[in-house]
Amino acid sequence: MIPFFLDSETRSSIRLELGLDQYMQGVEPLIWTFCAEKGPVDAWDMTDGTAMPNKLEDAILDERVTLVAHNVPFDRNALRYGHGMEPPLERWWCTMSQAYAHGLPGSLEALGPVLGLPLEMQKLIIGKKLIDLFCIPKKGKPWNDKHTHPVEWAQFIDYAVGDTGALREVFNRLPRHNYDEAGRALWVLDQEINERGFRIDQDLCRAALVIRDNMKLHLNGEVEELTRGADPSFGEITKGTQREKIHHYLVGECGLLLLDLTKDTIKKTLEDKTLDPDTRRLLELRRDSSLTSLTKYQRALERVGPDGRMRHTLQYSGAGRTGRWAGRGVQPHNMPRPKREAEEIEGEVIPAILDGTLPQKYDDVNQACQDALRGMIVAAPGHEFVVGDWSNIEGRCVAWEAEEQWKIDAFRANDAGEGEDLYNILYAKLFNMDVSAVDGKSRQKGKAFELAFGYGGGVGACVTASATYGVDLVELSHVAIEGSTTELYNKAEKAWKRAFIRGEDHRLEPDVYIGCDIAKQMYRKANKNIAQLWWTVGRACRWAVERPGSVHFAARCKIWRNGAWLIIELPSKRRLFYADPKIKTVVEYDDETEELQKRDNVSYMAAKSKQWRRERTYGGKLVENITQAIANDVLRAAMLAAREDGWPLVLHVHDELVAEVLKALFGLDDLLQLMERPLWWANGLPLKAAGYTSLRFKKD
Repeated sequence: MIPFFLDSETRSSIRLELGLDQYMQGVEPLIWTFCAEKGPVDAWDMTDGTAMPNKLEDAILDERVTLVAHNVPFDRNALRYGHGMEPPLERWWCTMSQAYAHGLPGSLEALGPVLGLPLEMQKLIIGKKLIDLFCIPKKGKPWNDKHTHPVEWAQFIDYAVGDTGALREVFNRLPRHNYDEAGRALWVLDQEINERGFRIDQDLCRAALVIRDNMKLHLNGEVEELTRGADPSFGEITKGTQREKIHHYLVGECGLLLLDLTKDTIKKTLEDKTLDPDTRRLLELRRDSSLTSLTKYQRALERVGPDGRMRHTLQYSGAGRTGRWAGRGVQPHNMPRPKREAEEIEGEVIPAILDGTLPQKYDDVNQACQDALRGMIVAAPGHEFVVGDWSNIEGRCVAWEAEEQWKIDAFRANDAGEGEDLYNILYAKLFNMDVSAVDGKSRQKGKAFELAFGYGGGVGACVTASATYGVDLVELSHVAIEGSTTELYNKAEKAWKRAFIRGEDHRLEPDVYIGCDIAKQMYRKANKNIAQLWWTVGRACRWAVERPGSVHFAARCKIWRNGAWLIIELPSKRRLFYADPKIKTVVEYDDETEELQKRDNVSYMAAKSKQWRRERTYGGKLVENITQAIANDVLRAAMLAAREDGWPLVLHVHDELVAEVLKALFGLDDLLQLMERPLWWANGLPLKAAGYTSLRFKKD
């Protein structure tokens, strides 16, 4: 490989926040800095009117050269739109994606200190000021440039030169295991999918925003009417988004004891049947006014490209060391779960949004618009989506890792059409009932239990999962307590007392907390191998950190420490990297012994909220990392196979593959068979996929 490093400084009349597609419509490259593997960094100041230097042009045209950039999509598009040059993706190397692939921060600014770059090479704060000066448009004002600010311009060039020097050093210091030939092949496919993009139904977006804006006026009018004449100390309340004022009013005027106005607090308060009607309505108005997911419609209209397609919404390995993708822009990975069935959304809700009759047909207008969000992603004319979705992929993976045989057998039987759905079986197993008596509502509870308790979670995880899947915790607690033994109940009651004293009871009624804790205990009894796996993996990682050079095996993975890294090698041979691992001793209450015990947990450095900080982990969390990484490896293998078979992928969301094909050219069964192919590294892992064809993306 002959690496060549390059970086661009550009300006555009369109803000970068509106997405790369929009930004590049008005892009104007200002400076290119570049260098070879050794030697000085050169700068090309395009504002001088000089031609592209031969050294830069030769490197771009030489097929033997690998072009290294930090955040390749930006520099690749700057080269394409600014100079009409488009080297193939296979020739590019992205250090940002390389960093993400190893659990490191993505920004060059954060990577400097993490990788120990000399201070003079670390990205300077002054760079942000210079970029703001020369690259960010100022409304109604001409561009600043070398003529208006000659001193700062010289600093700008020095800054750009330093950035490219740092890029070269970062390239030399970053790990490469997960960005080897196979990792880069997947990255190339990721870029192809991002550049292909998907079409947006702009008419639906505009219609939804009109309805939203009209509803805002209506909601705000109701809020103002309900609070008119209140004590002046509360301040004038004219909008449902005025959280602090509404909170002050509800406490002072209505006498409610509310610590906050979070979604959960409002939901719980509304369960009180003795609420005054006006107070109840004000709470409902506050709840409906705070739905932020509808801003995705606005974001889609702002960021959609000139051809009606949305691009660059997926960040390779952007969701941490597991290798899962992160969403960008409209964030298709973060669409809220709809409350309605797909058929109603597609057949009734979306047509009502488009013709403007939604407010007349539905009381919960905001929720209906939110339910339709996925539907704004549509196939191009003459095309359709073929979508495949793995069934319970994480549940299958963790059962396979733990060798929880009853669960694996149940998956295989159900896949063969001879057994019950696994969530039904789990629910029946937890509550000692016949599986044939489990209905669809109870199945959702089984799914919530799997997500809540599968990685060692407790009552808090149960509360979160139940909210996601619409499980009534009061109803759940009744079922759990009725099916409980005296031993389980007494243990759960003690757990509630401890949580209540510590203020960790999640504001649940005692019986509800007790019921959730009983469900947790039942899950662990029914999944003994999985519960054992949390302990086994935690111990293996602790031993590896304490004894550098020793190798341990757990969850079908190989675990060891190598210098500054704790490494977990997955069955696929991809690795999870934990930087600067240490053992942290904490004192915790042990539910089994009912005594305070010292526990040794692994801590490591991680990129969180744009910071590089120490995180503490534990066996259940490590199993979650491994499981999500293995599930991601299943996705990766299928993506590469789909590309080889000619499937034009436009999107993937966690465990879904979305291809946009000419109608009748590809069949759903072909995609599902591809997704179920046995993998060389996953002998015995039961895979099953289902899917649909549609003109709109949806939650099937």
